[in-house]
Formats: sequence, C-alpha cells, structure tokens
Amino acid sequence: MSLPQIHKKSPPFSASDALEVIGSSLSRIKFRTGLSDARLADPLGKSPDRLRDYRDANSEMGVTTFLRGVQEWGVEFANPALALAGYRLVACRDAETCDTAKAVKLSSALTAVLKAAADGVIDDTELRAMRPEIEAAGRAIDELRERMARAA
Repeated sequence: MSLPQIHKKSPPFSASDALEVIGSSLSRIKFRTGLSDARLADPLGKSPDRLRDYRDANSEMGVTTFLRGVQEWGVEFANPALALAGYRLVACRDAETCDTAKAVKLSSALTAVLKAAADGVIDDTELRAMRPEIEAAGRAIDELRERMARAA
C-alpha cells in the first residue's frame, strides 16, 4: 500500500500553454525594454523572424535558446514557464550575507507575518505591505540552501 501524497504534482499543461507562456514573457520583456525584435533575438542567437514566431507562440523553443534567454533575462523570462511544472528559478549569488544578517531578515519577516495574522487572516493589503520582508527572507533562505548544497 502506498502512502498518500501530501504535495501533489502541478496540474498538467499542454505544449500550447508552454509556447504561450514563453511568448508572453518575451512580449513583456520587449515592452519593458523597448527593444526591437532584432535586438531581442540577438542574445538568443536567433533571427527576428524566429523571435516573432516565439512571441506569437508559433514555434517551439529549443533548450539551448531557452537557456540563453534565462542567462539574458533571468527569472523574468524563466519563471512563468517553469511555474507550469511547479518550479521557479532562483539566481545564485556571488556574495553571501553574514549569518546574523540572514537571521535578522528571517525574524523581520516572521514579525511582519505574525503582526498581520494577529486577527487570524492575512489580507492582500497586509501581504503587499510585507513584501520587502518576505522577499528578503526568501533570499536569505535561498543563500542557506545554496550553502547546504555545497556542503553536501
């Protein structure tokens, strides 16, 4: 008899979902940066026509091209696609904060969460207000995870 799963896999996604998400990411990056298709295609090593195919969800992107996009635009490009499979990209950092600073970041986030949850519910306004503390704590935890991976 197998044990019940506590954490289920992410819901299935289709190839067209993946193409649309990658296309949307490229379109957002194009809008944010103001780059032409030619300039946007350059770091991917692709032609402007191929980039338009990706943005319009008309063409499958190979792994090498995807990784070039990750290298160029990081989480902004990768995370929407990775979320389809239940994952997210976390950037590795060259410099680490000291352990005391990590503990302060974690404590600050915990304090903010406990204060917001005092009435039993954390509403969206409270959640937005504590975003800096949550993001800082997340980065501290990511640094600890990176350190654990190196120590293993």
